[in-house]
Amino acid sequence: SGVALGTAREPLAVSVAEPPLLDKLAPVPNRSGVQLAVDYLDFATFDKRTGDHTDRMLHATVDFTYRLPGAVEAIGVGYGVYAGQGGYADEVWDPNNPLPKSGFHYGYADIEVGGHTDDHLHISGGGQLIAGVGREGFGMGGEGRLRLGDRDATNLALIARTIDRVGFLSEVRFGTRPIQHALLGISVGATNQPNEGDIGVELGTELEVLASPSASILVRGSWQGRTIDHGGLGAGAGVGFRW
Repeated sequence: SGVALGTAREPLAVSVAEPPLLDKLAPVPNRSGVQLAVDYLDFATFDKRTGDHTDRMLHATVDFTYRLPGAVEAIGVGYGVYAGQGGYADEVWDPNNPLPKSGFHYGYADIEVGGHTDDHLHISGGGQLIAGVGREGFGMGGEGRLRLGDRDATNLALIARTIDRVGFLSEVRFGTRPIQHALLGISVGATNQPNEGDIGVELGTELEVLASPSASILVRGSWQGRTIDHGGLGAGAGVGFRW
């Protein structure tokens, strides 16, 4: 007996047609996911100066993501809310200088593309187009990000976001998977949210526990401050589902 067609020295190439688009979008376990999360950031927890230095922000989101094989790795849509008070490090709020309030309700579309290099390093880039309504009317924004490494393993992400009348956020986030059923993230960033106020620094950490193959629980903790005297604590939580 012997090899009828092709050998190790002279292999034969066989062309295989790509699956149709409908097959790529067919139901696959854990391809679709939704996450609900809320974060509360207080910039004035440790501000002991006299007077009212209130400075806080609430951010809540509902995100739907659909993962795909190929160069386009994920597409998604979502809804979010920013609500804040203050935004300044040295202002004192009183009847003559009332506490400023901000609010912004928005929706967004998201896409992420990527692939592996010759060294088997996964690289991806993505962004969001944001549109919403705030206290001063319609506003738009966007987000861009670059990720080195798989999102569900060890990775480093660079993120930049800006929204009309809300402000900007630039962030460096490191993520890893210390055990099979948990994801850990550490981040550092700068922002002038929630109302394009003074720039502050954010230091955060998050833990996502994969409670089951289709559900996860997310907890976050942070410190943020606009100056040495004007800083505080933050916390967040969320739940995610995949099917």
